[in-house]
Amino acid sequence: MSRNNKCRHEEIEIVGKALFTKDWKSPLARELGYDVRRLWQWLKNERPVPDAVWGEMRALLLKKRKQVEEALQLLDKKGIKKE
Repeated sequence: MSRNNKCRHEEIEIVGKALFTKDWKSPLARELGYDVRRLWQWLKNERPVPDAVWGEMRALLLKKRKQVEEALQLLDKKGIKKE
């Protein structure tokens, strides 16, 4: 049911911050369809993280990457580049 990994707190935090910056816990829980209390339980290793959650987080990251790439393309088309 759960991924056996001692670093899951760090992994979840990295994903959360990549998606939602510093105030990431509530938005990540909401996107995953869980209460923020459940997310805290995962972070404290009080409950196992369901395997499906890792795939859902990956899907969220891929969606975010696509949005960032589209925004960059828009700026590139307008000739906006940082030197």
